[in-house]
Amino acid sequence: SVSDSDVPIVGWMGTRSNLAYFEVIAEALRNLSSHVDFELRLIVSDLEPLESIDLTGVRIRHVEWRGETEVDDLRKIDIGIMPLFSDREWDRYKCPTKMTQYMAAGIPGVASPVGFTADVVEHGVSGFLPASTAEWEQILERLIRDPELRKTIGQAGRKVVSQKYCVEANHSILAD
Repeated sequence: SVSDSDVPIVGWMGTRSNLAYFEVIAEALRNLSSHVDFELRLIVSDLEPLESIDLTGVRIRHVEWRGETEVDDLRKIDIGIMPLFSDREWDRYKCPTKMTQYMAAGIPGVASPVGFTADVVEHGVSGFLPASTAEWEQILERLIRDPELRKTIGQAGRKVVSQKYCVEANHSILAD
């Protein structure tokens, strides 16, 4: 990444209403922050919905989302996350836009294994799909501590997007 410091950046980009998903990984982030140095960078209009979620001890940096800086802001993160609620029907039908954005940028993505999101990622190859607090914590710690793993997973994710999800890969389908 082209981050401002040597501290790995775990990043998330989305709409303010989707900050509620941090309930899913708040405990893992708190646990992790007690023994691993990282920054949680949130690229979103504002953080107000996060006020009800306990992220005590987590170093959070807010970057206001702007369309004209979205790609540059995304490129500055080292690990992209997409937590989802496993027990909510709505989440089974959510499009994994965040994950494909991370993958397209060569950023290793970590997402809850819910719905179509789980179909986009091959766990441990092109991204990670932790299903529990302990798994979120273990996977994020591995990625934070291992820049080579981040690079390998990021490259594999980029390859998946270029082969399956970009406009060029789907040109004939779109043309039909």
